[in-house]
Amino acid sequence: MKNNLQTWTRLRRLRLQELSIGIGDKAMAALKHWPLSGEGRQVKAGTERLLAGLHATHDRDVHYAFDNLARAMTELQLISDNPFFV
Repeated sequence: MKNNLQTWTRLRRLRLQELSIGIGDKAMAALKHWPLSGEGRQVKAGTERLLAGLHATHDRDVHYAFDNLARAMTELQLISDNPFFV
């Protein structure tokens, strides 16, 4: 059972990393259209925090990985609530 959970968390971590990289790349592609109020930079900074947090789950125990995935979901919610992201 533990190995299945570790595999599951690793796969989710990889998928979230891919998603974060994709969002960050799209944000950077629109760099010249970033609002002066900073929403574009907030999206990019959010993806950077997300990637850093997901990287920290590598080779950790399952409980830490689940906590970190929960933090990643919170960060994704902040990104999706950002007006520039929409």
